[in-house]
Amino acid sequence: MSFPAKSFPSKTFGWLRTITQAPLAIRNNSPLELVQQFFVKLGARYVVVTDVNGYCEYLILLPPR
Repeated sequence: MSFPAKSFPSKTFGWLRTITQAPLAIRNNSPLELVQQFFVKLGARYVVVTDVNGYCEYLILLPPR
């Protein structure tokens, strides 16, 4: 699903430039080594950590380059 740029004011939702349409997600009971591999091997800039129902619990972001 995509939204027109006018729907989100840039001052309120400035982080949308970094977040893609399909984020990498991982369950909260996954090993930390797997999260590390997302960043190192896949080059992820952020990872969404979800609970067992698929709801977002955390968002892990790398600092800007």
